[in-house]
Amino acid sequence: MKKFFKLALTLLFITTISGLLFLPSPVEAMGGYCEMRSDLTIPAEDAADFGFPAGTAVTIKRGQTVGYAAPIAVNHTTPMWGFICILGTIGFITGIVFWILAPLFIILGIVGGFTIMTAAGDTDKVKKGKNFILYAAIGFILVLFVRGLPVMIRFFVGM
Repeated sequence: MKKFFKLALTLLFITTISGLLFLPSPVEAMGGYCEMRSDLTIPAEDAADFGFPAGTAVTIKRGQTVGYAAPIAVNHTTPMWGFICILGTIGFITGIVFWILAPLFIILGIVGGFTIMTAAGDTDKVKKGKNFILYAAIGFILVLFVRGLPVMIRFFVGM
């Protein structure tokens, strides 16, 4: 059981680290633009801080480009494009991590419940089932934390 939990945490770590591959490349950064990997909404009260017209909420959709100068048509022009692209990429990566690992931990909890139900009074199997459920709950809480990471970043930045 502990091996499975270590494997799941290792998978979470590798998935998060490999997400760096999805960050805007230096070539895009040198071009002054990037393509959004997830939707991002900037509230009206914060739009001016990010170089958009004051008082208007801005929603940048997945696939749109953000930048200040680019060889392609830029959907949204702003000097804060790099930060906006990083927020979009973090949202994209955490979404992938969530949808890969959340079902894994749900299945782990179901396996733990099944182990307890089929224990037939064997205390070792009951203990093993409880450990499955405990590790599944801990893993699921960590996955929810990862999913909420973009919201926390936006809160601390003031968006």
